[in-house]
Amino acid sequence: FPELAPARGIPCQPGDQLDVLDHSVRTYQAVEDLISDPGSHLQPIAGAVVEYFRTEERQALVKWAALLHAIWETVACQEVPLEHVTALQYAEEHAQQWEQIGSRFKLSHKQIDYVKTLIVHYRPTFQLAILEAQGHLTLRSVHRWCKELEDSMLGVFVLAIGHALARGQGHTSEPGVTTLAQLAARVWDIYRRRILPVITAPGLVTGHDLQQIFHLTPGPCFKALLDELEVAQVEGRIRTRTEALQWVAAQLG
Repeated sequence: FPELAPARGIPCQPGDQLDVLDHSVRTYQAVEDLISDPGSHLQPIAGAVVEYFRTEERQALVKWAALLHAIWETVACQEVPLEHVTALQYAEEHAQQWEQIGSRFKLSHKQIDYVKTLIVHYRPTFQLAILEAQGHLTLRSVHRWCKELEDSMLGVFVLAIGHALARGQGHTSEPGVTTLAQLAARVWDIYRRRILPVITAPGLVTGHDLQQIFHLTPGPCFKALLDELEVAQVEGRIRTRTEALQWVAAQLG
């Protein structure tokens, strides 16, 4: 992995005791330990994590993500301070670099996309953890994230906690292991009990309904309406088709 070589000797944030290379290796080791013993830090959802990592391929791919999750920080530190990089730019640049590595190693598109998903989504867990600590974590705030990731969130949380374990308890600029573990248990429970039943059930209102009943022309408004309707279902404000149709009518004025 030549991308790891420049990471030696570069701390990405002032005060870091480890360089990016050491941190990457320690994250890899921490993720290995979590896969072997998820109950060490993820006791409430240990069973789900064990089941998720039952396939060796998934274990291997999460370890790839752990080893390479911080490589773009090396580039960022050399070219522009990391605090000046937007989250979107960080995710896009890092994902692009990973795609080049995955292609070099002849991984399939599916394997490359899976590792990219982990690398792109592990950082948002820190923002969710901050919302949770502030008492501002809502069903709406996790709905889209959970819907996009589904059970891959378990891999994302393992990577995020592995990252936190590698950083150590003295690093206070990011949520710690305990905070992330509590968030993982909470979000997994929300996903299983509130979000999954909604997104796997037949829609109370469909795009066909929007055309036939409300005479709308297909377009971006379809997705916006149906996404908001889904959130309302997750929040428990809408439970029946009649309520859903009334809600759509109210939204359309």
